[in-house]
Amino acid sequence: MGRSGFAVMGLGQFGRHLAVTLSRAGVPVTAVDLDAQRVEDVKDHVARAVRADITDERALRAARVNTAECAIVALGETDFEPAVLGVVNLVTLEVPRIVARSFNAVRGQVLQRVGATSLIFPEVDAAEQLAHNLLSPGVQAALALPSGYTLAQIVLPATMVGLTLKQCEVRHRLRVNVIAVKRSRTTNGHREEETLDAGPDLALQAGDVLIVAGRTQAVDALASEAL
Repeated sequence: MGRSGFAVMGLGQFGRHLAVTLSRAGVPVTAVDLDAQRVEDVKDHVARAVRADITDERALRAARVNTAECAIVALGETDFEPAVLGVVNLVTLEVPRIVARSFNAVRGQVLQRVGATSLIFPEVDAAEQLAHNLLSPGVQAALALPSGYTLAQIVLPATMVGLTLKQCEVRHRLRVNVIAVKRSRTTNGHREEETLDAGPDLALQAGDVLIVAGRTQAVDALASEAL
């Protein structure tokens, strides 16, 4: 079965922001919640929004969650049992990556035992993200990955304006991969944002944001060039 995109299950404040942010990054997102109003509120911002009970395997299959490459169980603190059942259903649907939101270590252990491949702790992650951004002002957003790697959005350093990605030699100098470039423009008073493929001949402009991945130390070194 060909798999692609993300499924975000649970559209509270955290889940909704996650779904919309992933969608803005250019990846297909299926957003799932039992609350019809939450589904209605997000439907114009994601590829697919479905009202479904994540404890119902057949409902998730009907929502095509089984085609996702990664599913995130983003339910709130009071919905621990549905979250556990949701993870179990995702295992049955053979979703390769299952990320579960947890609020303490004990719950996290349970979620991992039933099949979650990784956990997110929103408060801890938010604090670490804020600290990283305060220490590295050139970084707009960052996500810590396993084995010492980081995925980040970095404001284009002034020294790279007017150069192509190939001329910047980011990969050669720092071992950092540029995945895409976000560019904003104003048309008729409306600000629009687009995500561009990171081809070697792409000419960079002031205000561009680089979406990069690499060793955390190397990403921080690139961010320091933006100061």
